Amino acid sequence: MAQFDHEKLPVYHEALVFVDGATTFLEQIARSIAVHNQPARASATIPLILREGSGKWTARQRAGLKKPRCLN
Repeated sequence: MAQFDHEKLPVYHEALVFVDGATTFLEQIARSIAVHNQPARASATIPLILREGSGKWTARQRAGLKKPRCLN
């Protein structure tokens, strides 16, 4: 079965593990606490952003990108 580009990224799989851990942690916190909602939404957003960003460029376009200075 073919994979989408985002499924090939190790960081995407790490983000899914993070979401699972965050969900487990947040289940232990009372939902009535105001801070409960923000971490839940933020952790779920990480893999969504990675998935959206990986589909923005074709492989040819990505090959022509310059590395940021911090990665040189």
